Amino acid sequence: MKNDRRQIVAIILMLIHDVMLAFWGFLLWIIPDQVLSVSSQSFLQRSWISIKLSDSRMTEFVTHYMRFWGLEGLLMAAIITVLTLQPYRKGELWSWISIGICSSIGWIAAIVLDIQLGLLSIIYIDVVPLIVAYSSLAVSGNAILRNLKKLKGNLAAL
Repeated sequence: MKNDRRQIVAIILMLIHDVMLAFWGFLLWIIPDQVLSVSSQSFLQRSWISIKLSDSRMTEFVTHYMRFWGLEGLLMAAIITVLTLQPYRKGELWSWISIGICSSIGWIAAIVLDIQLGLLSIIYIDVVPLIVAYSSLAVSGNAILRNLKKLKGNLAAL
């Protein structure tokens, strides 16, 4: 696919999404205590410090879990970045679908978790990247559909 303006905007939007995902994953991986200090207060009605002082095994488990979640975010950002820079840039349908499914599953799961934990004050952290990803997919959808029509035409010719 030639890189027209819409496709360049779509690629830039998706790279912004990837940076947001990587940043969130980095925060969870490197400083889970600071993230937990914000979220534990609203859900558990206790400060993270009091939880750390009262239950060291639970603290260790939750900290490792948050670090794992952060590492998952970093890896997902790397995968989506590779998809963005190669097949998505070329307008390949499978990359468009893969990015849409991965972004939906990851961010909607995080939004549901935020709602269940009562973390409505930080839900925007999950909603904004999802909107950016969907915007990128919408902008590039026209080019993807053109490629799909070409593919159907080539398959019909066989």
